[in-house]
Amino acid sequence: MSDAVQVAIIAALPGILGVLISLRSNHNAKFARRNAASANRQVTNNHDTNLREEQDERHSHIMQWLRRLDKSIGGVHEDVRLVSKRVSVLEEIEMTQPKDQFMKTKQQLRKRFIENGRPR
Repeated sequence: MSDAVQVAIIAALPGILGVLISLRSNHNAKFARRNAASANRQVTNNHDTNLREEQDERHSHIMQWLRRLDKSIGGVHEDVRLVSKRVSVLEEIEMTQPKDQFMKTKQQLRKRFIENGRPR
């Protein structure tokens, strides 16, 4: 290849790269415009409520529901703790008392449960 051809190629290279970059930029801009238009169609609603306000309201309702659920779970946790404590007492009684005495104590506890509506 002659020196003149090499110089011509080197001189043309920035122009070719500029055209390629410009084409790529135009493609990216068109792609961005299409995506923006698509997003706009998806978030535009046909009523008077602002999308952000609607989302904030839903978030508030969900947080209230989660707080109530957390309280319920806390109550269940406390119930389980009490049942576990009672089972531990029964196990201790079973291990330290003769079987006939344990059965009598168990019957007394069952009677107290039925009379009071819940174990003590």
